[in-house]
Amino acid sequence: MDIKERLRLLDSLQPKKVEAVQPVALEARSSNITSLVDGKIVTNRFGDYFYTIKQYNAGSYHGQIQLSALHDFLGSPLALLDNQPGLCNIDLEKILFIDTETTGLSGGAGTCAFLVGVGYFEGGTLQVAQYFMNDFGEEEALLHDLNEFAAQFEMLVSYNGKSYDLPLLSSRYIYQGIQTQLASMRHFDLLHTVRRLWKQRLPDCSLTTAESHLLKAERQEDIPGHLIPATYFQYLHQKDAGPLLPVFYHNKQDILALVALMVHALKTIAAPVTTGSATADILSIGKVLERSRNFERALALYSAHIESGISKMQRRDMLLRKGFIHKRLEQWNEAATQWEAAIDSAFHPLPYIELAKHLEHRAKDNSKAKGVVEKALKELEILSTLQSTQPWDEHHADLQYRLSRLQRKELLSDSGPEE
Repeated sequence: MDIKERLRLLDSLQPKKVEAVQPVALEARSSNITSLVDGKIVTNRFGDYFYTIKQYNAGSYHGQIQLSALHDFLGSPLALLDNQPGLCNIDLEKILFIDTETTGLSGGAGTCAFLVGVGYFEGGTLQVAQYFMNDFGEEEALLHDLNEFAAQFEMLVSYNGKSYDLPLLSSRYIYQGIQTQLASMRHFDLLHTVRRLWKQRLPDCSLTTAESHLLKAERQEDIPGHLIPATYFQYLHQKDAGPLLPVFYHNKQDILALVALMVHALKTIAAPVTTGSATADILSIGKVLERSRNFERALALYSAHIESGISKMQRRDMLLRKGFIHKRLEQWNEAATQWEAAIDSAFHPLPYIELAKHLEHRAKDNSKAKGVVEKALKELEILSTLQSTQPWDEHHADLQYRLSRLQRKELLSDSGPEE
């Protein structure tokens, strides 16, 4: 590629700043946000900021999820998802959903949260409030009132908030010299839950992808997240509030998506067999149950799906999981039965290795253990001939080491005791 082609490529990759924000600048022009958004200017001893709030009654849905259903699934499902027994007794009205829109997507010392959305339940009604600063001079006033309000809650719910939103807000509180408890509050980050439960079948784990695929919710007036910082800087320069409307919409939809995703995740954990969970999710749900030591529920889940028209690979993986659960419970014969069944499904070295361990160390049948190891190595040799790309080098080394040891034991046994 010559220098001219490189320059053309670089030019094509440059962000089109004017085009990026113009499509959302179709609203009536105004220098006052209150004429376009139903809210008010709030004044405290630190200054002003803009505040708006909207209510969603008990019958409100986001996609296919009824938002108020969150109340029905709190308790043990929440404790299971986050592996925190203390969450069993959390009060719905002590949960605060939070999402920020910032002046930069990569963070940094100069990045601010110019719009903070929060969601909470009050008397069965979901309230979605938004705190907005018209310029940087309003940050202290906004952060003060947000801090005072958040202090009445016991748990935060966010999406990637542990890595982004909360560290950013904490840094801004430090900068403004305000003491805050936000960083020390119990925090439930839904990004980790989505990864644990649905990573295997989602194209990616972004909030909008999870919202579209899992909740069947589609946004109508949204703005891409990467355009939001530029839109805010345009507002600061032009004082035209019109392009901000999709930003407020985006932030509000994020809060609704947080609530709905939490409902969906809790419902999935509470009744995975009856909620029509996709087969690809069953292993993920089972691993969450295993992580929280709910072994009996995990075994029941795998057993309910293991003969339900799944693929050989899925059946093998469920049998493997069942084997490992029985192993943890020291139910050795049951574990061996699962590994033997897994060997009869799609190939993987692990059931051979685990079965060989059991035969050698528990059943004391070195000859049978050696036969299992040799069969696994033969399978790997065939796959290698077929140029399989499975990353099984580590398992191959384990099997070779195990075979060598079993062969030594066999030689010692054949030689008999010394005279």
